[in-house]
This record gives sequence, C-alpha cells and structure tokens, in this order.
Amino acid sequence: MTIRTCEPGDQEALEAFLRTIPEQERAFHKAEGADAALAAEWSSQRDPLRLVDVADDGVVRGMIGIRRGRGMSAHTGEITLLVDPAFRQQQIATNLVVAAIGEALKAGLSHVFVEVTAEHTATVGMFRKLGFEAEALLQGFIKRRDGELQDLIMMTNRLEENWAAAQLVGLETGDAMA
Repeated sequence: MTIRTCEPGDQEALEAFLRTIPEQERAFHKAEGADAALAAEWSSQRDPLRLVDVADDGVVRGMIGIRRGRGMSAHTGEITLLVDPAFRQQQIATNLVVAAIGEALKAGLSHVFVEVTAEHTATVGMFRKLGFEAEALLQGFIKRRDGELQDLIMMTNRLEENWAAAQLVGLETGDAMA
C-alpha cells in the first residue's frame, strides 16, 4: 500500500475507483460532474492536499482531499474522504486521515473539519480517535433519495492544539505516507 499525492497518471484508476463508491456517499465529496471530470481534475496537477491510497497493483482504494478555506477562513480546510467499499475495515481511512493531517500542518492549516452523517457511527468514532470533536449537530439536514432526513455532524480538529498530544500517543502525522 502506498499513500501519496494524486498524480497525472492516476486518472483512469481514479475513474474506476469512483465507480465503486455508492451514489449517496459521493454527495459528500461535493464535486460537480461525472467521475471522469472529477478524476481529471484531481489528476491534472499535484496537490499535497489531495492524496490517494494505491495498492501494489495500481488500484486506488481510497482518496482524501482537503479543500482550503478562503478569506477569513484560509487557515481552515474541509476534508472529503472516500474508501472503496471492498477495502473498508482495513485502516485505509485512518491512514489517509493521518497522512492528510500531516499535509495540512505542512500547508499551514490550523483547523480541519469533516461532515459525517450521524448514522455512520464507525466513521464518527474513527475521527474522534484522531482528535476530531463534534462541533455541531444539524438535525434532519441531509435528505436521502428516498426522502428520509438524516442528521449531519460537523467535526473539527484543531491541528496545532492536538499536534503535541498526537505525538505523545505515538500518532506521527505523515508517517502513513509511503
């Protein structure tokens, strides 16, 4: 396994990866357009805040991006994370988040946040273990295709405050990068 910056040669593998993600999960990526357009955008230039987990055979198993805030929020970043359902429960998400935190610190971000539906308790738990705290609960904020409303949790990590604590417990941000 290798976690690395997305590269121009990754477009085809990214397109195949994106086809594995259930449609309701794609909405959290907040990218407009088809898989090909998103894969082309991600692979068009190297951005240290766009990482992929690539298996030895070249298959993309997960991707994480941090969208930098603008203006008075330029010190923040929003995380989007996708993992192929066939590769879940293998620490891929955790390793991607750890690597992304390292890159966020290098990029000068002091806060990152993520939105998670309340029903995804395992994902909420993973982010908590990585220093994220629930900041807001937006009740009935997400509407599924079947019309059912779901609660949305916004979780934040104050990177600078949590960095020393992470080092104390042996969580070295960036070590997941290969």
